Amino acid sequence: MQAFSIAFHAIVPLFLIIALGYLTKRIGWLNQEDVRRFNRVTFYTFMPVMLFYNIYSSDFSQAVRAPYVLLVASCAVGMILLSIVITLPLEKEAARRGAMIQAAFRSNFVLLGMPIAMELLPGGNLGVTALMIAIVVPLYNIAAVLVLEYFRGGKPKIGKVLLSVAKNPLLIASVLGLLAKAVHLMLPGVLVSFASKMNGAATPVILLLLGASFESRDLSSYKKELLICVGLRLVIFPGAILSLAMALGIRDMEFVTLLALCAAPTAVNSFNMAQQLGGDSQLAGSAVVTSTAFSCVTLFIWITLFKQLGAF
Repeated sequence: MQAFSIAFHAIVPLFLIIALGYLTKRIGWLNQEDVRRFNRVTFYTFMPVMLFYNIYSSDFSQAVRAPYVLLVASCAVGMILLSIVITLPLEKEAARRGAMIQAAFRSNFVLLGMPIAMELLPGGNLGVTALMIAIVVPLYNIAAVLVLEYFRGGKPKIGKVLLSVAKNPLLIASVLGLLAKAVHLMLPGVLVSFASKMNGAATPVILLLLGASFESRDLSSYKKELLICVGLRLVIFPGAILSLAMALGIRDMEFVTLLALCAAPTAVNSFNMAQQLGGDSQLAGSAVVTSTAFSCVTLFIWITLFKQLGAF
């Protein structure tokens, strides 16, 4: 019963904020251009400050173990490779292949990772989650570009892809946070207070805009494709990875970070990237909406189950 209560109080508030964001869009308080602009502001302000602050304010003397970093990176790469191996024999159309593969491996870790960690372990060492975001997001971005370019028949320009990743404000903020910790930089109190307030505001703003980003879609044309990629994203990958983590003795914030990585729904940006790189953007958008809707149930189940098993 306690596990059920913890899962309920962790997940429902997050999805209520997402639903509120969707409602503001539906009733006309925000339009698509507003959402696009606010998402850009959030991506370049709230999210980098949130990652920097949580790395800067964490105690890494007991936070991150090298084997754990290797495990997280291996899980991310494993999801990418398995998405390709499973999708190829089941889907023959190239544009759909690219969209399905990206939808299966690319979770909304960057938007939901920190909120889930904060809700499940209040006062926990969020630097673990922030650092894993800094490691996994570049992997996801590079893999998504390569997959979508390949299946539309293009030749990815590796240098351009790497430059784009290097300019990512989330990666830059994470590196700056690590450097500040490495040289024991003491920021002025007013800057720490500023970052703390931005960090507190980031989660509701991010979730509100996530809800406002959704658009109603006809899903009937993609039943088989959605079953495959959403099934991988919400059921197969979390079940396999979290069971492995339990067996390896991963617990507390390390486990919660893995849970957010592998059980979160498909990343919203996968729709935009599929649109820009010639993938099936309608399928990509449908995967985002469908996986987010079902993740309200699947996240609840995974959290309840592994809380009951003593993972965190």
